[in-house]
Amino acid sequence: MDASGQLAAYIKAHPNAVGKVVDFDANADRLYHFDLTAGNKDLDTATITDTKKFDRWVTEKLNANNCRYGVGGYMEHRTIYTGIPLFDNGKDEPRFLHLGVDVWGPAGTAVYSPLKGKVHSFNDNNNHGDYGPTIILEHNLDGLKLYSLYGHLNRKKPCMAEHWYAG
Repeated sequence: MDASGQLAAYIKAHPNAVGKVVDFDANADRLYHFDLTAGNKDLDTATITDTKKFDRWVTEKLNANNCRYGVGGYMEHRTIYTGIPLFDNGKDEPRFLHLGVDVWGPAGTAVYSPLKGKVHSFNDNNNHGDYGPTIILEHNLDGLKLYSLYGHLNRKKPCMAEHWYAG
């Protein structure tokens, strides 16, 4: 069985083992889907390359749409990263394919691990466009090893518990 089949089987066998990532009330909260592809004409290079300007843009979108959280797409082709050295250094093949799901919320939002896991690594990735303070968790789901990444964490109070529990 391939990894996606193993994951599906694990979730089916252990439905209560999967928890939340943020406090979300499906009856009251709304999600805004951010499009960070070249097709989004709302987003220009000046905004994407200026952290404060980009943060204002995100906050304005959430507020204008009465959304508590925003989400960004897995496998998005984010050519908007063109020219940001972390993603496009001019030497290696540019890295534009997004391999995660972004969740935006206000600073200070509590973040949870959706699965039981242990800390694989912690680093402050302090480059423009990078994750900032980041924890990577390792999850062992009946022999299937997965990793989850939590970035843009609070620099003053990173949570460094060795083991995390779902939700």
